[in-house]
Amino acid sequence: WVDRIPPAGGDEIISMSNKCTGGSAANTAAALGQLGVKTSFCGRIGNDENGQWIKDRLNLAGVDISCMQYGESTGYVLSIIDANRERTMLSYRGASADPLEWTPELRNMMNNIKLLVISGYSLMNPNQAALSLSAVKVARKAGALVALDPSPIVSQIDPDVFNSILSETDIIFPNAAELQIITGSKDIETGIRSILARVPCLGLKMGSEGSIAAVRNGFISPDGTVFSEDTIIRVSALPVSAIDTTGAGDAFNAGFIASMLQGEPPLKWLENGNSLAAKVVAQKGASL
Repeated sequence: WVDRIPPAGGDEIISMSNKCTGGSAANTAAALGQLGVKTSFCGRIGNDENGQWIKDRLNLAGVDISCMQYGESTGYVLSIIDANRERTMLSYRGASADPLEWTPELRNMMNNIKLLVISGYSLMNPNQAALSLSAVKVARKAGALVALDPSPIVSQIDPDVFNSILSETDIIFPNAAELQIITGSKDIETGIRSILARVPCLGLKMGSEGSIAAVRNGFISPDGTVFSEDTIIRVSALPVSAIDTTGAGDAFNAGFIASMLQGEPPLKWLENGNSLAAKVVAQKGASL
């Protein structure tokens, strides 16, 4: 945490710092595990001190990491947060730059899931994107739903790759800026209608303005509920004194998903998502 980002060649005092597990999908997995949802995470970390620390944290959260894969060094992100709570990130990919492999552990896990959550970050590298596309098809064949968090780098994803993933997606979790990039519309309502024409369920994250759930007629939730009409619900954000917004969207995804898996109605999806996001922004770090 700093008062300001210094100019090139400048210097600035760090007022405080914190170390936490990160990565969009890992944050969501950890939050789901803490909510009591049976969750597995597959990523690539290093056989080093940071890698062991991450494994310990995910184990503590109740996340199954039997699918974890390994490289030489664990990647990390240096997140610099200024007085306006804006984040500037510097990323070292490390082992996570290498694509995942179809190990026996991953194949077995993929055949026994209800929901696959894909992060947009996994679609940047062509080889990683190819595995993600393959995983989506395996999940669909196994009868699982597919959820996608497009992430802030959605505009950098190859359009053919993104459209292929989107055509197989059941639930999408963009923020307002990402919705605009995906649909080309600055108007929220128009953007929602546009995305619903392609994806049957939307959880839209709007920060301090709350969130919106939109469900298309015919969508079948994981508990078997069939929606007989288009549904759009908006819920205000909880009042909170924000310390760090890092990971808020990932926590929202977890609250939304956990509530959906429990067979609760869309209003609860949003309320639970907003509640978990509020807890994250009120503390230092990206995970609870």
